[in-house]
Amino acid sequence: MEQLSLCLDRDVRFIPNWKHLASKLEVEVDVIKRLEQYGDFSPTFRLFYFLETSKPDLTIKELKETMLEIGRNDLLNLLTTEGNKKIIIVKCETTPSL
Repeated sequence: MEQLSLCLDRDVRFIPNWKHLASKLEVEVDVIKRLEQYGDFSPTFRLFYFLETSKPDLTIKELKETMLEIGRNDLLNLLTTEGNKKIIIVKCETTPSL
């Protein structure tokens, strides 16, 4: 999860970040604005905490599909499942660069 947040927290021009992911997952704009308000904690972590309660049935498969839709296929290897549990494995290889 830490590596995923490092990749999605970055606000780099032309690279979709956590806001794009939230928007694609139909998180309301006012919620997205609240999630980015506190600079001392990862907005990606806050997004996933929010999704735990607002979309408890969201699957890793759906997350992977959404990552593809926003053009972040570089992060697919971070998302995996183990048994019936939803787990995010930390194995980020690279982040896109300009």
